[in-house]
Amino acid sequence: MLTGSPYRVCEACGTAFQSPARASWRSSDDRPALAPMPERDREVNRQLARWLVDTCLSARPARTLDLGCGYPFLAHSLAALGCEAVGVDVDPVCEALGRDLGVPVIVSDVERLDVPAVLSRGRGGRYALVTLVHVFDRLRDPVAAFRMLRQLVADDGRVFLRLPEHTVAGGERYLAREHAQVAPLLHAFSGLLELCVRTQDLFAIERSHALDGAGQRDLVLRPLARKPFVIAGLIVKNEERDLPRCLASIEAVVDEVVVVDTGSTDRTLEVAVATIAKPVHVQTYTGASRRDAGGDWKLWDFGKARNVFVDEIDRRGADWTLWMDADDELVTPANLARAFWWHEHEVYGVQIESAGQRWLHHRLWRANRGIRFEGRCHEYPTIGGHPSLALADSVIRHDATPGSGEGANARNLRILAEEFAEAPTPRVAFYLGSTHKDAGRWREAVDAYATRIAMGEAFRDEWLFAWLYKARCERMLGDDAAAERTLLEATSRERTWAEFWMELAYIAYAQERWTQAMGYALQAAALPIPPTMLWREPDKYLDQPLRMVSLCHERMGELPAALDWARRARRAMAAPDAAWDERTRRLEAPAARR
Repeated sequence: MLTGSPYRVCEACGTAFQSPARASWRSSDDRPALAPMPERDREVNRQLARWLVDTCLSARPARTLDLGCGYPFLAHSLAALGCEAVGVDVDPVCEALGRDLGVPVIVSDVERLDVPAVLSRGRGGRYALVTLVHVFDRLRDPVAAFRMLRQLVADDGRVFLRLPEHTVAGGERYLAREHAQVAPLLHAFSGLLELCVRTQDLFAIERSHALDGAGQRDLVLRPLARKPFVIAGLIVKNEERDLPRCLASIEAVVDEVVVVDTGSTDRTLEVAVATIAKPVHVQTYTGASRRDAGGDWKLWDFGKARNVFVDEIDRRGADWTLWMDADDELVTPANLARAFWWHEHEVYGVQIESAGQRWLHHRLWRANRGIRFEGRCHEYPTIGGHPSLALADSVIRHDATPGSGEGANARNLRILAEEFAEAPTPRVAFYLGSTHKDAGRWREAVDAYATRIAMGEAFRDEWLFAWLYKARCERMLGDDAAAERTLLEATSRERTWAEFWMELAYIAYAQERWTQAMGYALQAAALPIPPTMLWREPDKYLDQPLRMVSLCHERMGELPAALDWARRARRAMAAPDAAWDERTRRLEAPAARR
């Protein structure tokens, strides 16, 4: 239950609802009498009408229908721009107001609309634009409302919704009981996407805009000719162990799967076609591989192999391409599926979760947009200027448990070393350094990261991480002085990364420079977490700086301050820490005796 409100929030989609629900408004008695519209509100309607004509109507004049029009000034403004405008409202007074404004108004409850009669008005036929301004939240059955709207709007038309949203700044005003008397639902954007999913082939969201401060959202819905057609693509080799888990995790949200095998010797292909009920198309491709001395196919170009499934998915006429690896598991299928109906963006990033870390990968994109993979190893889809968005609530878990055959580190090293020798790029230098780092080859990692740094910024976050990882490898080599020089130079290039400041704090603390370690930690404590496509370390912005300050105070004999910062650190922790709790209790004991 939302505090001070009769609404409850659906945990799955965020929509606020009343339980039990009151009947939606049925008569003019349910709302205040219509008053003359102030000039300021008239101008708002004129501006909205101009935006709707420019954005939603491909030809003028066009037929428009304003459902729940109230005082029909929006319909009047559309008519002034050359549209054949019609209004619908439950209040008989609106019919007379419409005559005064030169707009026909049909008197009807929106939920009991005689659709054939409405379609027969004027020139007849379906409408190029249907608008609902502060009406959709008053309809008790949004699924039925969507079906009705699809009957009313032309195949190339649009539906415009302006509605309260409790998750938008200012939306708290709609939680009052007065509003609840006329609005059974308070929609959230995720809930409207879920409505598109549930109704399958009716609408997709083409545009959305939160009216921050007003607690409202504008949406433009585009009619669909069919439900979105989604195909997942994978490359595999000897993946009979992991592939069933991967395919089972996506079965509910994809229509088909394309599996490209690069030279399996186990039951991978048999498993691929037998695991799920959806069509799985398999093919063998060794054009990016070479046989080794023992006759085994070794992959030498991941990007080239992945482009085989990209081409096949495009050829099959998919609307969306979903990139998966055999050792991936889609943890949040329902959340990801909503993006198939969100056409405002053409590329979506999802959260990759592995070994306690999270980072962003572009894993979902509109098919047939020319998006292809680049890179022989640590390849990536080239999204170019396509509109993209990161989905914070969509997670793919990557299982890094070694499989059979060649290990990932050895494989990546041979591919990256050859690629760097033939085409030395900043990206290859960075991942060559990371491959050495992950295997504990500290000297080789330092050299590769130094090369990456010397090649200039390019992808700036990658360049900054090269400074950080170089310093950590230098520490592993026992050269704290070199690590400190690297980090200080890094902070001269970018002062907002707490990872740099905390690494400096760790060095100073290890050398018993308590005041300096505290100073570095306080620099980190003041920073917000900056976004990145790579591997941000949130604890360096949250509890780690506070822990360091507490430890330094304790070392300096300042126990009250140490206790204060220990408590702050505990509040900032993302997970329980029994050892830190025990330390805090130990610090509390002298304070209690005082």
